[in-house]
Amino acid sequence: MRLHWVFSTFAIGGPQRRFAALAHAMGDEAEHIITAMDGCYAAESLLDGVPSWQRHEVEVQKTGFISPGNVKRFRASLNEVGADLLLTSNWGTIEWTLANTRRKPMPHLHFEDGFGPDEALGKWNWKRDLARRFLFSRIFSGRGRLHFVCPSHLLLDRFMSDWEVGEHRVHLIPNGVEFEAFRLSPAPSRPFTIGTVGAMRAEKRFDRLIEVFARLRAQMDAKLLIVGDGPERAGLQELAAKLGVTDSIEFLGMREDIPAQLAKMDVFALTSDTEQMPISLVEAMAASLPAVTTDVGDIRLILPSECYWLIHGTEDIDAMTGTLLRLAKDENLRQQMGAANRLRAEASYGLDGMVDAYRKLFTSLIKK
Repeated sequence: MRLHWVFSTFAIGGPQRRFAALAHAMGDEAEHIITAMDGCYAAESLLDGVPSWQRHEVEVQKTGFISPGNVKRFRASLNEVGADLLLTSNWGTIEWTLANTRRKPMPHLHFEDGFGPDEALGKWNWKRDLARRFLFSRIFSGRGRLHFVCPSHLLLDRFMSDWEVGEHRVHLIPNGVEFEAFRLSPAPSRPFTIGTVGAMRAEKRFDRLIEVFARLRAQMDAKLLIVGDGPERAGLQELAAKLGVTDSIEFLGMREDIPAQLAKMDVFALTSDTEQMPISLVEAMAASLPAVTTDVGDIRLILPSECYWLIHGTEDIDAMTGTLLRLAKDENLRQQMGAANRLRAEASYGLDGMVDAYRKLFTSLIKK
């Protein structure tokens, strides 16, 4: 298969890590052409060992909405690449849907993985919603060649209810991970350690996590590990200094050795305003970690029922602090929660199942 992947950015994040896992698993079944709208290709570091991939760079004009010039350039790019399947990711690539409205549109699979801060917590960006409804409609389906994929039930509902996409054109495929990489070895003696993994963007609310940690740190010896990078990093470091916890927080930057970093943690924390099905959470579950998280996206469906009390409202900082304090004092409870998470991940979120689902979907769309 010759697959043309278009990302708004190819910086390391959930969609890029999922793509890399697919590319490795598919091996020489596929050739991958990658276009990053912002010119960032940092996630290429995840592709070492993938047999066949290349960049295809395109000039992009940054606008507030849709640029006719972009559409024209993207259409020429589609003709130049000549792929078997176009795969676009999230709102930032929406203009490629227009570019593919040709006499003979190629099969097209569009991913939606979640929303930024302007669409978090029930906020409505009416321009984007109307554009999605129009561009995802039968008018642009290219005789059934435009299909959609999402990792969460919440997004599946958005596709069918808000964007009026028929259920035969939208596919729910949960994210999966390779479990063997996430078997924890015994941790050395150390302070109680909370950790998180993610891109430092506003909607991820690492500031909330730092505030929770500062309250916990005032009551006990503890450490916070933050794996990731992004535009919010400088502000988060300033906040840590303001709260007096700089010496207890490690900003580890982008890392490829996620299993090794999770092995340093006692509890995984996620304090986002918006998520759908975060790969970082599934990886923490695979690593047998308990997870304290905000109640967003499909997280209530992802965690086993006995772990529901670890989920809190986005603004319930006192409750999050109290839950972490309870886990810090009870190693047996941490092990119980972590074991339940591992069993749940093994039962529902394996890499092989995800890869097989995508392989079948790609093949079926190319044959249409």
